[in-house]
Amino acid sequence: MSSHDLVFLATTNALSHISSVLGCIASVGTTAKVTINSHGVHFTAYNDNQTIRVALTLAKSLFTSFILNVDHDAQESNTQISVTQDSDQLEESEISLSLDVQLFVESVNIHTSHQTTFGGNNASTNTDKNEIECTFSYQGDGHPFAVIFEDNAILERVEFQTYADQEDFEERFSLDETELVLNTLLSGSLLYDVMKDLKDVNTDALIVYVKDNPIPSNRKLVFISQSEIGHSKHQYPSQKIYLQDLSVWKPQKMNDNLEFNQTISDSLTCYYRFETWAKIFRSFKISNRIKLQKSISGLTSTSLLVRNPHDQSYTGSVVDFRFWENVNDEEIDNLNWEYCYNNTHVERLVEDDQNIKIIQYALSNNLDPNQITLDDYLKRRETRSHARPQATETPFIILDDNSHKEPEPSTTRRTPAPSTIDIPLFL
Repeated sequence: MSSHDLVFLATTNALSHISSVLGCIASVGTTAKVTINSHGVHFTAYNDNQTIRVALTLAKSLFTSFILNVDHDAQESNTQISVTQDSDQLEESEISLSLDVQLFVESVNIHTSHQTTFGGNNASTNTDKNEIECTFSYQGDGHPFAVIFEDNAILERVEFQTYADQEDFEERFSLDETELVLNTLLSGSLLYDVMKDLKDVNTDALIVYVKDNPIPSNRKLVFISQSEIGHSKHQYPSQKIYLQDLSVWKPQKMNDNLEFNQTISDSLTCYYRFETWAKIFRSFKISNRIKLQKSISGLTSTSLLVRNPHDQSYTGSVVDFRFWENVNDEEIDNLNWEYCYNNTHVERLVEDDQNIKIIQYALSNNLDPNQITLDDYLKRRETRSHARPQATETPFIILDDNSHKEPEPSTTRRTPAPSTIDIPLFL
């Protein structure tokens, strides 16, 4: 078939990277909307009740060849042409379709030369001699989306049935960065460890407590769990290599508008059902950095930057999860912002170290023999009765590492911070 008969044709050797990031999409939904334009291939999926949205961009630079046939019959190929307001800019072609993303991921995983469990380190033993070349092709509306796998030993073509565009809930998940109340930049693998520990204690509800400080080492990011063993808390380390940025804003009503000012004197509390985090946190392990943001409306975004270790020139793929805080909509409608600032009950949980059992574990493998690890604590509990523990038995989970020099204080910003991830988000 000639390339002139195709609406889209692209080839890549980054099969291991694509397998890893597509797994993030499949963790949320079974069907994904695929949008192809001159910037790359975009995937969007929602969970069954549309409370979580995940989006991924495979940038054009990830492909060794990328052909989008603008001259193809628009009606047959379901191609939409849009012209920007500036007449001197080029017209942009866009193709939209939907497919079963879980079947798509399974097929890619099977053909990955060095198969790894999802959530691994994205490592591969590929060499130039056995590297698999992957080609995506699409002939237009009514045709399947085809993937061709080829190396020195195999040539296999897999076709996936395409569907009409699924309902779009993008407007519901639109994040207004002028109304941010929280912006943080975290270590992806460490946040994964935090969430895994919270899952291990069967967390039901999760409270995220944040407080900025002009001295970066005094910043606080605490994850508080409500589970069958009571309250537990996990304090994220404040060292710069782990907590690269943290900013909190508080709204003030000025006439009929809200003005957001950065604050270091007010704590911010966010409330979530842990089942939402449980659905997405495995993806954190493959990310280099995570940007965590929340708007005053309660919409939360976790943007994962995933680099390709086999191509240092590729800036990375961005996987963006968005979901909602577990708050009463009536509180938001009434502009009652105070519910999430300076909560005295949460402040007491954060500060009370005397009546809460402390469980410490180090960031390195060299554990202090006098410290108790989370695994040790859970093993000890197995030998006890299953009665609900008293307050003095509620664990305090803390990451502690003082091996790094305290960074210098940073200048306080007065306006919402721009994205600190060094590649543009397509959203």
